Amino acid sequence: MREPRLHPVPAVHPGLANWRAVLQRAVDAGVSCVRADPAYYGLDPGGPEMRELAGACGELGLPLELAVRLEDGRQRHPHDTAAELTAWQLRSLVRADSRARFIVTHADRELIEQVHFGSTPEEASRILWDICWIWGPPEDHLELLLRTVGMARFTFGTGMLLRLPENSVAKLDLLDLPPDRRALLESGNLESFLAV
Repeated sequence: MREPRLHPVPAVHPGLANWRAVLQRAVDAGVSCVRADPAYYGLDPGGPEMRELAGACGELGLPLELAVRLEDGRQRHPHDTAAELTAWQLRSLVRADSRARFIVTHADRELIEQVHFGSTPEEASRILWDICWIWGPPEDHLELLLRTVGMARFTFGTGMLLRLPENSVAKLDLLDLPPDRRALLESGNLESFLAV
């Protein structure tokens, strides 16, 4: 790879006949995780195809990345009717296979709390949340979640290309964390999560 900090994350569509071959090619290429956006694929996010994909990823030790939403619903075209992931759908996927691990992007405080506090500690430990959709000051949802859910459960994310990356950087700046704690959010927690 030419850029050591950026890694490709291939999408896997478990509703297609060849999805297992796509997943195996991703593993053979050495990817650190794969992604699926079930609502955009026309699949039930908690349905059998997604649970099978979660199980296959768990068996391979490969985290599955999911986006709760891709952009604010007010900005979407009326024909873009893909639903956002719900807390019960995420909990269903986490419970589909005890080896499955998830990186969840674009989640807000309410959804994170519903999933985290509605899960067992073991289930919650298999989810890493990115910070791109979590409010910073003045609401300080991010600071609250770091205290209540735990620093180790979060990682840096920007939501690019549909969101401005400066937003996530500003949230970290406003937390005023010591350098070692900030480094956990910037990359340390993700590196640890991927190394499992």
